[in-house]
Amino acid sequence: MGIIEDLKHLNQNTAAAVAIFFLSFIGPGFLILYVFKPHLIDSLDTFKILIFSGALSAPSFIVPFFVSVIIDVVLSGMGKMQRGQYGNYAEWYFKHGITNCFNLYFTVFVSYFGNYRFSTFCWIMAILLSITIISEFWTMINLIRHPERKISIFQDANR
Repeated sequence: MGIIEDLKHLNQNTAAAVAIFFLSFIGPGFLILYVFKPHLIDSLDTFKILIFSGALSAPSFIVPFFVSVIIDVVLSGMGKMQRGQYGNYAEWYFKHGITNCFNLYFTVFVSYFGNYRFSTFCWIMAILLSITIISEFWTMINLIRHPERKISIFQDANR
């Protein structure tokens, strides 16, 4: 009964952050293990599977996240915008977490039904990661051109 009471008192942002963590890191990483190395699921204990799942899913999240950080630091250092105008860590966590979720599930789905090897999976992920990074730069260019159009995933929640 204690866990249910704790869940009732969760903040919406905290619940969303935890959901994104499991849907973007643990779930896809587990599916990657299941598709490419199913024998590891039987041989590893739960904690190791969770760590391994997170490690498999993290790079496709960390790279775009750091691109966002670098864009923010460089543009604010150049005087093109104020620090934080490009977003904050929470916005980037949600944005890149959701993007990572779609990219990884799509790639695992295609790899599973296409019966592709892990190297093909990596190439598909590299292509999707490149598209994600190009999208980040496209967002940056649009924000420099039109700073009044800053789009935030939290904009409706702050009103």
